[in-house]
Amino acid sequence: MVAGLAEPDPAVVWFDAHSDFNTPDTSIEGYFDGMGLAVLTWQLVWVWRDSRTLWEYAVRLEPDSPLARGNLGFAYLNEGRVQDAERETRAALRLAPEWELGQQNLAAVLARQERYVEAGEARAQLGYLLLKHAKYDDAVALFQKEVAARPADAAAHNNLGAALLLRGDVDAAIAHFEECLRLDPGHDRARRNLAAARQRRR
Repeated sequence: MVAGLAEPDPAVVWFDAHSDFNTPDTSIEGYFDGMGLAVLTWQLVWVWRDSRTLWEYAVRLEPDSPLARGNLGFAYLNEGRVQDAERETRAALRLAPEWELGQQNLAAVLARQERYVEAGEARAQLGYLLLKHAKYDDAVALFQKEVAARPADAAAHNNLGAALLLRGDVDAAIAHFEECLRLDPGHDRARRNLAAARQRRR
């Protein structure tokens, strides 16, 4: 153990699970021995009463932390406080616009409020982030769910086609671009994507 070795610059700190409250003044090694920090921990026991109180405390300490904001939003969502959940989740995304989990949570918050169009837009934004981060399989899986949920949505087919094309599934991509244009003949982006996909197939 570090204290027993009396190392001046320890790389690992070991806390024994017993109740000797030694401080640098009372231990010969000059360290906090054993459970010496338990007193400080006890003073903050109320913070860990549940997830919400923990993350509310974290946000008060670090209001610009996207992790704290996002986790507080998720805690609010679990309690059914959807407006508070949306506020904190959006705050997290303002701080970290490319946070994939935050975008996923925003979609869940909006869906819980039956704001399905906005929830779909949030999921599309998540898909764009997955593509940007080269997580093609995840993006394909996400957009496949969107197409399954809304098979008559032209934009959903175009998004799935784009993800498939980036993953290298050219023929499948072409099929979804064609379906997009069947549903919406004026979808210019799908028309450009289809031309690019056909060019790659040659």
